[in-house]
Amino acid sequence: MVRLIRAKIRSRARIVNMPMGMVRGLLGLVGLLVRDVVLTEDELAGLTSNLLVSHSAPTAHSRFSAWLEQNAGSLGIRYASELERHFNP
Repeated sequence: MVRLIRAKIRSRARIVNMPMGMVRGLLGLVGLLVRDVVLTEDELAGLTSNLLVSHSAPTAHSRFSAWLEQNAGSLGIRYASELERHFNP
């Protein structure tokens, strides 16, 4: 999925494997820089435990790849703060 997004938005970002301790450290650093919570410990645990994998049939009316194709030009243009979206009126 990450590779699909990278290709559709024509990013040159590298995808690398890192030790979990380094990932946590970098997430903390980026969080300080953007003054936001980039990824919570629970979200990180879910991602690394494959909790986002569904064995059920898709229920959406369209494919993610089709949505991505239509919206690729607007993705990554503006930062959306998690804290602002959910905790600041």
